[in-house]
Amino acid sequence: MKKPIIIFIIKVSAIYILLMIPWPGLTEGYTHLYRGVGNVIFHSLWNEGVVEFTEIPTDNLEDQDTMIILQKRAQPGDNRPRSRGKIFSSSRYNTYVPTILVIALILAAPLPLPRKMGALLIGIFAVNCFALFKLWVLIYDAFTPTEIDLIQISPLFKSILSGTLRILNYIETGFIIPIFIWLPIFFFALPQKDRGTWLGLIKKTFPVSTAQTNSDQK
Repeated sequence: MKKPIIIFIIKVSAIYILLMIPWPGLTEGYTHLYRGVGNVIFHSLWNEGVVEFTEIPTDNLEDQDTMIILQKRAQPGDNRPRSRGKIFSSSRYNTYVPTILVIALILAAPLPLPRKMGALLIGIFAVNCFALFKLWVLIYDAFTPTEIDLIQISPLFKSILSGTLRILNYIETGFIIPIFIWLPIFFFALPQKDRGTWLGLIKKTFPVSTAQTNSDQK
């Protein structure tokens, strides 16, 4: 009974590797797109602040390919130097890796082709919404009491925000979140008659978790 799960994992791994292979050739174009979308969405998101996604002027930052410049918006008649800061982001780990993982999970799933295509569109949209949320947290955190000091928030909310950012910045999060995005999409896209079968397969594949759950219920 575990065989379908094993085959599924092998398929996911193979598709993921195939989608990772082109990355070196896609880097320049993809990062340009990443910065462009970031500028469109975040440039004027805050009334008093300006956000600019740009190229990093050095190659010394490992795994980072985008510099996000943050500064207060110039006010009429105010010639004082504007507060300015910068943070760094990786288009590869923030969007590309989570996206291709969702694609691999959906393509490997035993779904009818029309349902698979619909699930693919929803999955890509959802995982990129998560990436935008992660960027929003990153930028919002940088605009709160720092050298820029543009947004005033309570110390408690600042702690929550910073804690959330630390979790989101873990590389592992980029692999875990796509799985949680894929799961409901997969089960929703599955034909009704197959849902019970797959739930049974998962329970038999992970008996320790099931046993622990039963123990907790007692």
